[in-house]
Amino acid sequence: MSKTRDVFEKMLKWHEQEKQAKTKEYQQALTFFEETATKLYDLLRKKEEQEGKDTEALMAGVPVRHLQHHGKVMKFMHQDIHTLTLETNKARFKMDTAKDELAASFQEFKKYEKLLEKKKEEEAKLIKQADAKLMDELSARSFAFNGG
Repeated sequence: MSKTRDVFEKMLKWHEQEKQAKTKEYQQALTFFEETATKLYDLLRKKEEQEGKDTEALMAGVPVRHLQHHGKVMKFMHQDIHTLTLETNKARFKMDTAKDELAASFQEFKKYEKLLEKKKEEEAKLIKQADAKLMDELSARSFAFNGG
């Protein structure tokens, strides 16, 4: 095995490890995004339900105290929604970045995989040529020895 082939195999192994690390990073980013987005969805759904209940209560006639309480609840809910929206956007960006890095890592891995494959093919071709040359020499010697 040639030194070049050894180098390619080491590089391929390194890129495979990098690809595995990037896959793990992407999975973690995806999970975090899904969790954050789910929290945001649940909060938006809760807000919508609360607004529906408050609309019904307004139609039925409610005391001013209830309206004040509703205003405070909605204010905190809007703040939480805003915070979670920012967090979800950051998580989405991180997930997209991790996905891009994973794709780049996969491309590098494939590139070295192809280089190693070509190197192996070249070595096999050289060995085959050397074997053919040796067989030709042996045939020529045998022919010369046997008085061809």
